[in-house]
Amino acid sequence: MREHKFFKHIPSANRVILLGGGMLYAKLFSFCKGNGFEVIAITSKRHLAAPADSRRTLGEFLAQEQIRYHSLNILNEQRLKRIAGNMDRSLAITLGAPWKISKSLIEKVFADKIFNCHGTRLPTYRGGAMYSWNILRGNRLGLCLLQRLNETDTGEIVSFEEFVYPPSCRVPFDYEATYTEKNVEFLGKFLLRARGGPVEYSPVGQPEYLSSFFPRLSSKVNGWISWEWTLEDVERFICAFDEPYPGALTTVGGQTVRLKEVVAQQNDGRNHPYQNGLVYRNNGRWLMVSCGEGELIVHKVLDGQNRNIVGEIKAGERFVTPGSRLESAKGSAHFSPDGQTLTGRSDPLIRFAGGPNGNRARQRQSG
Repeated sequence: MREHKFFKHIPSANRVILLGGGMLYAKLFSFCKGNGFEVIAITSKRHLAAPADSRRTLGEFLAQEQIRYHSLNILNEQRLKRIAGNMDRSLAITLGAPWKISKSLIEKVFADKIFNCHGTRLPTYRGGAMYSWNILRGNRLGLCLLQRLNETDTGEIVSFEEFVYPPSCRVPFDYEATYTEKNVEFLGKFLLRARGGPVEYSPVGQPEYLSSFFPRLSSKVNGWISWEWTLEDVERFICAFDEPYPGALTTVGGQTVRLKEVVAQQNDGRNHPYQNGLVYRNNGRWLMVSCGEGELIVHKVLDGQNRNIVGEIKAGERFVTPGSRLESAKGSAHFSPDGQTLTGRSDPLIRFAGGPNGNRARQRQSG
């Protein structure tokens, strides 16, 4: 029997509204301008201070390219209507948007023509900190995915393409660079099709029984290293908080330090758990640190002034993370649109955790 697919259409567009920030945001903006699209840039204070490429923050990129933008900490409906204007022949795309985008905004401001770019297989891996979670879990599968935006991140999937992160990807900056390259091509093809006429697609739903949610991570709150973990787990954890983030945290000689640029190996033999965190060699350029089944080569130990103090650490000293820090590191953290690191449950991403009925369930609990 022949299978019959149900198709929908996205109206044609020659105008793009970008909401969010990051490397993909900057690259996609340049693609759109280079291909004759009218582009409106909406971002936040937090994103303006974050990298747009290896040399510039998003704020520097926008200034150097003489791009007019709107920095919003709150999405006010009336102001957003004035910015977005008439949505005829327009599409909006969110890229790491830090705001809660309500149903009212989706319908009244964006006329249901707002889409979200997501980098993991929905409904699994809903949430944030995509690159760090990929590193922690050893995941090499990447995704270009465009979905219709709704309040609970359960919107239908419009289009997707899989790719593999190459072995050269070790820290979040590497993952983001690859993700950006793949998604500029993916989204670029979609936008060029939309400019040529209505885009036909067969919607893909999200089976809720396969869903999972992983929250945003903060180096300051969540980045404390447990030296009781296996060698592989310690290496992955430090890599997950490496560039462009401040680094993974621990202490040595009573001062808090941040570790970056580490490599695990098993050349000097297995260690007793009591040796974990012990610096047993320093050649002035890197440290050899006992850790589980082998050793960790550490190239950067940054102090509070962001100085690399590798040369000042002596063999026989030990990296230690207090138990109270490890306990607090399991707490939730998020970043407000203005760049503050906060704790608690007010992160807009939390609405994704409960699935399509999450908001109603919380209303019943609070009532």
